[in-house]
Amino acid sequence: SKPASFKTSKLSDMSRAFANMSALTTFALPSASGAFDANKVSTFESMFEGTVKLASLDLSTMGLASPATNATMKNMFKDMTALKPFKAGAAFDTSRVTDASGMFEGDSALTSVDLGDAFGANAMTTVKGMFKGSSSLVEFTFPHAFGANTGKVA
Repeated sequence: SKPASFKTSKLSDMSRAFANMSALTTFALPSASGAFDANKVSTFESMFEGTVKLASLDLSTMGLASPATNATMKNMFKDMTALKPFKAGAAFDTSRVTDASGMFEGDSALTSVDLGDAFGANAMTTVKGMFKGSSSLVEFTFPHAFGANTGKVA
C-alpha cells in the first residue's frame, strides 16, 4: 500500500537514494499529489540507477512543481534494465534542470516514455546520452510546450 506522505520537503540531495536496490520490484509514491515534495532538491543524480527489477515507474504524484535552480538529473534512471513504461506526470517540472545526461541510459527494456506537460528543456545544457542504449523504446510522448535551448544543449 502507498504511504499517506513521505516527508521530503527539506531534502536538497536525493542522489542514489534508491540506487542499486537490486531486489526492488515496486515503487509507490503517496497517492496525494505533492505528498512527495521534491521542490528543494537540487541533486537527483543516479536516484534510481541500477534498480534492475523495477519494471514500471509512475512519478505522477511527485511534487516537483518548482525544482531548485541548476538541478541535475544526470543518470537518474540509468541501468534500470527491467523498466518498461515511464510516466513523469503533470508535476514533473524540469524547467530548472541543467543536466539530464544519461537520464535513461541503459534502460534496454524501456518501451514507452511519457514526459508529462511540465517537462521542459529550456535550462538544460547537457542531455548527452539521455536515451543511449534504450533500444526497445517505441513510444515517446513529448510535452505540449517542449522547448530546447538549442544554442547550449550538448
